[in-house]
Amino acid sequence: HKIFERALHIRTDMLGPDNPAVAEVHQAIADNYRLPGSFKQAMAAETEAMRIRTGAYPEGSVFLAHSLHSRANLLRDMNKASEAISIYKDAMTIHEAVTGKESLQYYQVLGDYGDCLRVEKKLEEADSTLQQALHGIQAIVGKAHIINADHLRAYVMVCIDSNDPEKHSVALAMLDQTIMPICLEVFNE
Repeated sequence: HKIFERALHIRTDMLGPDNPAVAEVHQAIADNYRLPGSFKQAMAAETEAMRIRTGAYPEGSVFLAHSLHSRANLLRDMNKASEAISIYKDAMTIHEAVTGKESLQYYQVLGDYGDCLRVEKKLEEADSTLQQALHGIQAIVGKAHIINADHLRAYVMVCIDSNDPEKHSVALAMLDQTIMPICLEVFNE
C-alpha cells in the first residue's frame, strides 16, 4: 500500500488534489485494499476517486461509468449486492450511451451485474445476463482471455446454485473445456 500512498502524494503535490490523475491513484488504492478485504479503506479511497471524477467530468462520462462499476464491485464484495444492483444499472446506462451496447466495457459491467444477481439468488435473471455478457466478451476478446474466465466463473456458480442436474453438467463441461485451459494459459505466460 505504501507505493500507492507515495504515488498519491506525488501526484497531489504536482497536480493538485482534484485532478483526474489523482483520482486514478485513489482508484488503484481502492482496488488494492478491496482484494484482501480491507473494505473500509477501499471505500474511503473509492469515495475520493468518485468525488474527484464527479467534479472533473460531465454527467454521463465514461470515466464516471468506470467509477460506478468499481463502486458496485466493492459493494458486491462487501455483501451489499442489493445496493450494488442499481449502481451497475447506472454504469450500464452510461456505457450504452457512450461506448455502445457492443463494447467490452458494457459487457464487463453486464457480467458483474449478472454475478451480483447470482449473489442475490436471482438465478434465472443471472443466468440469462451472464450468458449475454459471455457471448459479447467472447466475440470481442475470445474464449482464452482472463476477462472471459472471471465471468465464466460466475456463470458456473449460477449453474451450480441452480440445483438443476442438467446445469450442473454444463458447469462441469465449462470447467473442463474453458476455465482450466484459460488458467493454464495465463499461468504459463
